[in-house]
Amino acid sequence: MNEITKAEMRKRLGNITKLQEILFGEQAEAYNQKLKEYNHRLHQLESSYQKYQLVMEERFQQLENKLLHQISLLSNSIDKKIKYLDLTTQEEHQRIQQELDTVSQHNYDNIDFLQNSLNTHTTNLRTEINQSKAALDRDLQLLKQQILTKIEFNLSELSTDKISRGDLSQILFDLCLKLKEPETGLIAAKPQNQPNVEVEHNQNHIDLILPENNSTSDNSPMDN
Repeated sequence: MNEITKAEMRKRLGNITKLQEILFGEQAEAYNQKLKEYNHRLHQLESSYQKYQLVMEERFQQLENKLLHQISLLSNSIDKKIKYLDLTTQEEHQRIQQELDTVSQHNYDNIDFLQNSLNTHTTNLRTEINQSKAALDRDLQLLKQQILTKIEFNLSELSTDKISRGDLSQILFDLCLKLKEPETGLIAAKPQNQPNVEVEHNQNHIDLILPENNSTSDNSPMDN
């Protein structure tokens, strides 16, 4: 088999191209035209897509900026509200604390006043009780002194004068009444002619105490 030269190859290819043009010339033209149209439409679509993409990117950027701005405003508003609430809460806490301090101080003052009043009243009562006790002691000492003076006076009369047992029992009975007055508060004395059991009892008690001296008492002028 003989080898084909380059010149022959070009000649044959040229003949094939011419043959193709003769057989498929019109269809190839139509295909080429459609291909050009498709390429043009594709180029337009690509251009439109690029424009749409740019527009969407701008819209997205604007929307993102708007959202970020709104978020920033909302965040600032929330921060301001939080600060206001913190300040309000702090002021309310301070107000409540001041009220509590005022009420506590008022209660402390009232307690101190009541304590001082109680101490003053207690001191006054103690002073009054001491004064009353001192007055009672003085009255009691005075009464004892009077009784002793009366006893000494009666004893001196007994030693100098002659008296009967009845008079002596009456004197001692009066002394007993004097001694009972601080305890019972009774100062009434009964008449001599009224029957009195206590007088008889005192008389019996005196009879037991007094020594027997018939020669001096029975012959007394007062018995006659």
